[in-house]
Amino acid sequence: MVRIDNNILKTLVLLGVFIPFLIPFSSFLQGQTENSNIEPEYTMEQRLQRLEDVLERKRWEHHIPGMALAVVKDAEVIIMRGFGWANIEQQKPVTPETVFGLGSATKSFATTLIAMLVDEGKMSWDDPITRYLPYFQLIPKGAAEGEEVTVRDLLCHRTGYMRMNILWLNESVSSRKEVLKLVTRSEPFFNFRKRFNYTNIGFLAAGEASAAAGGKDWDTLVNERIFLPLGMTGSNTSVRAAAKDPHTTTGYIWEQYARQNKPLVMRNMDLIGAAATINSNVKDMARWLLFHLNKGTFKGKRLLSEANHQEMWSPQFPLGQDLDYGLGWFIRKWKGQLQVDHGGGIDGFNTQVAMLPEANLGFVLLTNCQTNPLVNDSFELVWDTLLGDKPALPTAEEILRLRNSDKARAIVENMGTFRMTGKVRRQQSGADGKFMWIASGNDRYLQDQDYGPLGHVKLALNPENAAMSNTIFLHQELRGRFYEQSVLQHPAAIFGDWRSFFDVIEVTEEKEQNGRKVYTLRLRREQVPPYTATVDADTGDLLRLNTQWLRPGSSASMPETFTFEDYREFQGLRIPFKITSLSLYHGLTEFQLEKIDTNLNLEESVFIITPDKER
Repeated sequence: MVRIDNNILKTLVLLGVFIPFLIPFSSFLQGQTENSNIEPEYTMEQRLQRLEDVLERKRWEHHIPGMALAVVKDAEVIIMRGFGWANIEQQKPVTPETVFGLGSATKSFATTLIAMLVDEGKMSWDDPITRYLPYFQLIPKGAAEGEEVTVRDLLCHRTGYMRMNILWLNESVSSRKEVLKLVTRSEPFFNFRKRFNYTNIGFLAAGEASAAAGGKDWDTLVNERIFLPLGMTGSNTSVRAAAKDPHTTTGYIWEQYARQNKPLVMRNMDLIGAAATINSNVKDMARWLLFHLNKGTFKGKRLLSEANHQEMWSPQFPLGQDLDYGLGWFIRKWKGQLQVDHGGGIDGFNTQVAMLPEANLGFVLLTNCQTNPLVNDSFELVWDTLLGDKPALPTAEEILRLRNSDKARAIVENMGTFRMTGKVRRQQSGADGKFMWIASGNDRYLQDQDYGPLGHVKLALNPENAAMSNTIFLHQELRGRFYEQSVLQHPAAIFGDWRSFFDVIEVTEEKEQNGRKVYTLRLRREQVPPYTATVDADTGDLLRLNTQWLRPGSSASMPETFTFEDYREFQGLRIPFKITSLSLYHGLTEFQLEKIDTNLNLEESVFIITPDKER
């Protein structure tokens, strides 16, 4: 979601300039004041910075409002931080104390509690569940005579019963016990112990069995046996407790067509108990990782035997090549070494908890956006970044830092309403003229090319609409994908914060070009064809831009290439004073910037094109 253009002209194009002649001279500013080199990273500190960059880029790419990350390595927390917003509407940032719903990551807490009770002789993994819950009498399909569902069967999803979400996602059901009694009326779908079939009901039953064995309700036992000993003071097991906690984040779902995140009411998960009720933060979850990587020990005190801890991490049911389910944990291989993990997804939240015990490394990633792909991608992102070979390419965020984008954004804001003027020549038409670009804020601009008696090209954008005018098409409203294309021609999309304009920015290649090292980047915004940009590896200057611009009234797009030269300093910004556009439609067009005026006092009507304002 990062964008990188640097000129009005290119910006137009960037937009896919739908106007055949609308070759904007727009956006030639490039925010960068300091030259720096991006070197391959080796140290853990550098790798952690890269991990933050990669995750932040993915957060923007997947439209995740906020998330929190904790990584532990060799018995230490090496990173703990928040990204984005806990509440978009209130602009409340995520911090390490921000509370998220864990969803099914709760299951590992359920099995850990049972393992503690097994240590004490109060439970056994292979006890029939009816020993603890006499009323919970299941009749598994295909079971041998006398065979009963055990605690182990429930904890590795091999009972043959379905999810039965309708029984607990229902306000008419009053208690966990009532849910389980309703389950006894159901029929299994698969044969007993023959197929893995993920079901929350099994963990609800196992959790209630541990409550019966421990003599207290499940929520109290988790608090006393796990939260308090580990110092997880920000965690709870109830939506009611979460609602009272000012640190609890708002959950969201990304609405693709509306292009916005919709807030969701936190679902009451209390009826499903041990399957998905825990809410926590990365500060607490880092302790949870340390406890498991230390095989049941925390701060020198053993809370769980190593034998029963190992039992949870032992394969119980095969799921595929190098993938099994243990007891409340998925067991798999990453480059030959053991990985244990469990994610969770509920309304408005998605979570991942994962560890590489042999590397003594683990992470937790909490997000406040429902069903986003980042949590599943996070394994490779984290492990490869922290343990893989040296990175070959810089991240998008490193490119932003190279170009000094944060500082550039502040400089542009201080410029207020500004105007850029100069000369323009269309070589293949023999047309000479003047151009002007006026911009204000992040959502207003005017581009104007004046060729005198030969005509004009104009484009204007404001928050409500965009419109163009030129010699042939005197007035056209730009809607849908054409409006989206117009947004990208705003100067801030070039020398401001690219992430505010592009959904995806990706560094794809490093190469030599004309005797200097350059990076190639791929930029995407929804509804608009992707762009390929070439950036100088030393200065961050935009050198070249290839794009396909959309044309109203046509299903085809037109390829166009922009080059940027003659960079000069202006109030701390790196600005290309020469911009060239090459297109099969209009041939070669050259823009030569001459003057920039800032902090102008102009009317809002400047950014509106209407038929009555045309020449």
